[in-house]
Amino acid sequence: MTAVLVSWADENEPVTLADVAAQCRIDADTAEAEKDLIEKLIIPGARQLAETRSGAAIRKGTYREILRFFPEDEFPLSLGQASAVTSLKCGGTVVNPDTYQVINLGKETLLSPSSSWPASGMVEIEYDAGIDLAKYPSVKQWILMACAWAYSQRGLLLVGQKVEEMPRSYVDALLEPICTPPRF
Repeated sequence: MTAVLVSWADENEPVTLADVAAQCRIDADTAEAEKDLIEKLIIPGARQLAETRSGAAIRKGTYREILRFFPEDEFPLSLGQASAVTSLKCGGTVVNPDTYQVINLGKETLLSPSSSWPASGMVEIEYDAGIDLAKYPSVKQWILMACAWAYSQRGLLLVGQKVEEMPRSYVDALLEPICTPPRF
């Protein structure tokens, strides 16, 4: 299963140009001169890297998953930090919300049938996911550290060369509060 973004809940990334400028210790004039690079490449890239490493949605939005069929029992949604299922269809027919439960386990969310899933048909699930950064300050700090790392490597980003991966040992612990459990 893979979740695909349907729409963002709002226009804002989890950190701002001012946040990144403070983290990188760059003055207002330099930040303004590099505004497009920071806002259009570095910030979204750092957020997306955090989402990839944690398995959780960070920026609030609506996501869609498509399954060939329902698993036999309960199953986890692809992205952690799901807050609500907004639509569940099987074979194009809406599944009554009274026939299933959304079980939020903190880091991951499960869908569980009340009795059994519909017998056949392609399954389409839409759900809202994303975190409240005020509850996870370490995640915001991780994103800022990733932005600072990417900013320091910006010369490589601009000429399209291969960028070395950000070191994981220390900073990935900051994502631990939202990391989904391994599934294999």
